[in-house]
Amino acid sequence: MGKKQETVEDVPCGNTVAIVGLDQYITKNVTLTNEKEVDANPIRAMKFSVSPIVRVVVQCKVTSDLL
Repeated sequence: MGKKQETVEDVPCGNTVAIVGLDQYITKNVTLTNEKEVDANPIRAMKFSVSPIVRVVVQCKVTSDLL
């Protein structure tokens, strides 16, 4: 959701990352890991929808603040 993409070498456990270019290989959802990892636990898709109690729109007044 940022203004630009940033390339990183690795992402530590527990962090969320967006990966560009996998949409042609993944149809629904997937857990990615290296081929040596045997104890990887897949992240399950959430099968419920919750309506927010409070809705707030946050917008930048100055576009340059998105950096």
